[in-house]
Amino acid sequence: MQLFCVHEVGGLSLRRLLKHPHLADRVLAKYVVNRHLDNRGSTLSTVKHDLLGCQHLSPNIKGHLKTAWEKLQVWEEKRRSKLRPPWSLPLWLFMTGLARAHGRTAANKVAQRE
Repeated sequence: MQLFCVHEVGGLSLRRLLKHPHLADRVLAKYVVNRHLDNRGSTLSTVKHDLLGCQHLSPNIKGHLKTAWEKLQVWEEKRRSKLRPPWSLPLWLFMTGLARAHGRTAANKVAQRE
């Protein structure tokens, strides 16, 4: 991140950049986009921790990195979910009806009520 900031701002170190919240937001937003488009394996969690580290180094910028956090959120929303997609409503209704029908045909009266 330090090298990116020095290159992007023309020699201004990260620590000095963080003293200017609006400039830091713009540069860090570019950093997030650059890491997202970079195919060398930059992970979302690494970039998120980079932003959190910047806020830790310079608490005065907390709340001023709106654009950088928005870019990170877009990256997070673009990721494929590893969760199973939910059932469609017709399939869910069919499965519920089938379960109820099986319950009604049970020989045991207690099982029918459950």
